[in-house]
Amino acid sequence: MNSHPAIESYVELAVERSLVEERLSAFRMSGFMKEDIFRMLDKAPWILAFDNPKRLQKLIADLEQEIGADHSLAVHIVSHCPFLLAQYCRYKGRDLRSTLTALEEVGFIKSSVQSDPVLLGDLARFPSMLAAPPNRLRGWKSLMTSFGVATASPQLFGKMLRR
Repeated sequence: MNSHPAIESYVELAVERSLVEERLSAFRMSGFMKEDIFRMLDKAPWILAFDNPKRLQKLIADLEQEIGADHSLAVHIVSHCPFLLAQYCRYKGRDLRSTLTALEEVGFIKSSVQSDPVLLGDLARFPSMLAAPPNRLRGWKSLMTSFGVATASPQLFGKMLRR
């Protein structure tokens, strides 16, 4: 029996206390409850290392304006998918509109996004789909098309994604 000693590794993230307090305050001021913050920090503790207060406000506003989410759904989406906030903080020009456009192109959603109950239900269940980069969505469709999967109509690929 080949036995190897257990390899333990870890990464330590150090953020100044004043910055952590400022960022946690920004979450609370944006309507995040303790449970939302705990969930987000459990999934992505490194989110506190980003300069997020302004980006958080923009993301919440974009969720409300672009998809017609109410404030509680916007908070739900961000707390369940902190990677979306990380993208807003990290990548210049990354926004919901580009992802929604890509989702339209691959047939996942209709051009009328505002207050679509099916889309809002999908986002409540799978908020991470908004974190998929637009090029990745287009790449998946191209890959599937090249193998002859879901090519009968533009909406077929979207239906396949939904499943």
